[in-house]
Amino acid sequence: MGASEWVKKHGELTWFIVLLILVAIFAGWSLSEVANGTSTNYRYGLPLASGVPRPLPNGTLVVNMTAFQWGYTPDVIVAKPGQPVLVILHSRDVVHGFMLKLPDGTVNVDIVPGTFSYVFFYAPTFLATTLGGAASTVG
Repeated sequence: MGASEWVKKHGELTWFIVLLILVAIFAGWSLSEVANGTSTNYRYGLPLASGVPRPLPNGTLVVNMTAFQWGYTPDVIVAKPGQPVLVILHSRDVVHGFMLKLPDGTVNVDIVPGTFSYVFFYAPTFLATTLGGAASTVG
């Protein structure tokens, strides 16, 4: 019995093995990205602080932001134009959404109680942007 005859006779088993190998490859790839901190899953913020440069650039403004019902503390971030900013987000009570509109795109992160979420960006060079309902001033 040749190889092509074996495949014809056992086609279902062959497809099962091929798909099982593909699932194993993608699962391993996903686990390695999470372990290295390079995962692109934004459901619960940036896992393992991925996207945050190591070491932080000189002059980085680090902001610890707490989410609570209907607001954030602090509610305003003041940064110089082009200054690197790292926002460390945490929640006291429930899951909150955090949205930041920047010239090069929008950042949308869930803040889950008991975990930290990180957002790193460079302050825009125009006068104002919106931080999830709270205004932030640049300059």
